[in-house]
Amino acid sequence: MPLELSPLYGEVEGGQDIYPNYQHPHSHDGAPAWELIDTDHDNCGDYSVTAAPVSHGVPCVDYVIEERARPGRLRSKIIEPLAKRNIVVLKQAGFEIQMKCMAVIKHLPPSEVFTFPDGTKVRGCIHSLLLVYGMRLR
Repeated sequence: MPLELSPLYGEVEGGQDIYPNYQHPHSHDGAPAWELIDTDHDNCGDYSVTAAPVSHGVPCVDYVIEERARPGRLRSKIIEPLAKRNIVVLKQAGFEIQMKCMAVIKHLPPSEVFTFPDGTKVRGCIHSLLLVYGMRLR
């Protein structure tokens, strides 16, 4: 049953329904959380906005603005010696300079493996630092 918009509640055309999520990471003690902006679905950038109830003298919610985690830097101290050791064969394979090989390794998905000509294997995500977590504002 479609409802009519009410100017008394600030409703606007084209809005979205927001439903409580009891399995959200910000949900505690049986209280729900509401994902207001989700970077995976809203194409809004690298952040999310979540609201959750707060124990307070009056009913209120806490808003959490959180940047998405991103991959860390390539550990060149580990990868560069491998690239130098294999540079002759890598050049024959089309890597003019070792930095191109390092760029390929940096962008590997976690499930893929890069195999150097000498047989050394590097798995995606192992070569970089842990995720760099973004800021969280409350």
